[in-house]
Amino acid sequence: MPLNFKCTKYSEANELENKWQSIERNANPDFMLSWVWISTWIDTSLNHWPGDFSNNAFVLEGYDGDELVSIGIIVRNHEKRHGFISSNQLHLHRLGDPDFDNICQEYNGILTKVGYETEAAKAASEFLISLDNPSSPIGTWDELVIINAEAHAVDTFLVPGLDPELISISNSYAINLDDVRETEKPYLQSLSKNSRYQINRSIKLYGEQGGMNLEFASSPEQAFEFFIESADIHKKRWLKEDEISQFDLIGFMDFHKNLMINAWPKNNINIMRLTIGEPGSSDEQHIGLLYNFIYNGQVNFYISALTYEENPKLKPGMVAHVLAIDHYIQSGARIYNFMAGDSRYKQSLGSQTEEMLSYHFKRPRLMFTIEKILKKIKSLIK
Repeated sequence: MPLNFKCTKYSEANELENKWQSIERNANPDFMLSWVWISTWIDTSLNHWPGDFSNNAFVLEGYDGDELVSIGIIVRNHEKRHGFISSNQLHLHRLGDPDFDNICQEYNGILTKVGYETEAAKAASEFLISLDNPSSPIGTWDELVIINAEAHAVDTFLVPGLDPELISISNSYAINLDDVRETEKPYLQSLSKNSRYQINRSIKLYGEQGGMNLEFASSPEQAFEFFIESADIHKKRWLKEDEISQFDLIGFMDFHKNLMINAWPKNNINIMRLTIGEPGSSDEQHIGLLYNFIYNGQVNFYISALTYEENPKLKPGMVAHVLAIDHYIQSGARIYNFMAGDSRYKQSLGSQTEEMLSYHFKRPRLMFTIEKILKKIKSLIK
């Protein structure tokens, strides 16, 4: 029997926490689909989104008979682009507000019990298409937007009646810590000769200044103190790049303050303060932080804020990650995931594991046909 979906306005949804956690226990999700992350996202959205989250967010529930097997949240938003596109969008676990969405959820998708993944995504797509009319709970819609999802999580959304447009691809890099442990050799020995040389040279130079140290936050309050302390470092770095730091974006600080509080009892958060020099001495210098999520034996590196000196031989990020990875090898973690992004250090320290894909799944609309033709003409001109 095919899965049956229903759609409820968030303000009218019942027992969302219990439903979400019941599926989470029987799914294989990333931390960013856990109830800890999703509930923090909901609460912060309610506080900061300039629109009305309660009336524009909808809970999708998929059932196998009477058994709930799939759940997700879509948010209705309107986008204007290119001067002539006026699109009613549905965003999966995002608001459609570029600034707020820069909390950068990855491994997106509908939370689904193991064994139902392909069937649930297909049934959800077909259900949303059936709601594309003015009298439905979500009204007429033009695009389903899914950002930063694995291929298997988005490919199954493609059903007749939806035209997929690939928006971006970003590689993800990770380290299998079980494999490193099996070698009984330090992680550094698994890297290329050039990477080992650069890191060892940098460790030696930092050693001349007293060495680099990692101090793990011992409470959510201290974690947020470390976070605030490192905000200026991040802002100064991105200012040099003529870009805005995430720390300056709407809701970012509140989201992470609440996330640290919510995630701490479950040991889902590690924030490491990086210093140079003898700990506690007058010569000790704070140079930044690493912020990681811990979930189901996997460590997800989320963000860093690092001080880069003029000496290019100093590699604070690479050294900090090596120290952190050695810690997680000792603590028994299975995976160290650098998350999406093609930064050189991620390629040097990890191996490519998968791609994060972003799609617009479009309904048949004349404006999209015109948009596609114009994009093709533009690419030919280039």
